[in-house]
Amino acid sequence: MNSQHGNESITQDVVREVAARADVQPDELPPLYDFIDPDALNRVINSTDADLQLSFVFAGYRVTIEGDGSIRVQQDD
Repeated sequence: MNSQHGNESITQDVVREVAARADVQPDELPPLYDFIDPDALNRVINSTDADLQLSFVFAGYRVTIEGDGSIRVQQDD
């Protein structure tokens, strides 16, 4: 699943995208901060160039964020 965040923070988009992929409501997921520091994630994404690629596992899904803000969510192996 891909996304390009707009008015939401990247962390809100990550939670929304993983929830959609897992077919659950966002509030049914564990807190994102149990997996990655949301403030640091926002700072990294907002302060880097398009060559960035950041991946982490959240609630059983591999989340990959590109420097342009696109998000890819895949089941973690």
